[in-house]
Amino acid sequence: MIFTILSNLLTNIFVPAFARCRDPRRLLWQYTGIIGSVVAFSAAVTAFAAIFPDHFLFVLGHHYTHLHEELLLMIGGAILNALTGTFWSLNASKAWISGSWLYIPLTLCTQCLLVPLTDFSTVKGVLIFNLLSAVPNLILNMALGYRGFRSYAQAPA
Repeated sequence: MIFTILSNLLTNIFVPAFARCRDPRRLLWQYTGIIGSVVAFSAAVTAFAAIFPDHFLFVLGHHYTHLHEELLLMIGGAILNALTGTFWSLNASKAWISGSWLYIPLTLCTQCLLVPLTDFSTVKGVLIFNLLSAVPNLILNMALGYRGFRSYAQAPA
């Protein structure tokens, strides 16, 4: 729910501005600024959850008040997904998405490797599985962005 506001800001304000930009230097500043803002927001949410976990868990009800460690894992998964979504939105706005077909195989391979190592009988185990399953897609989106900037810089003016 916390990341819904961030997602709406990205979708309606920041990504369209990034998509319209044609200056390579300004484009890099916008890209890093948007990613940096998402990272800063995510760090603030993580810090708040680590310092005041009871405030977050209160929303879920009294049966969940003991899940402090699991709260941080859940927020970590949400942050990885928010970062992946941000990279994806920026890359897609510039059509830097060739190679995105790797999402499904990377996710499946990662999950197949994690299944024998994961304790699915605990909430913590499931949240760690979720967190680690998101890492390859984040890395792929970062690579697509890097490749996009390289091709953008080499394109004739």
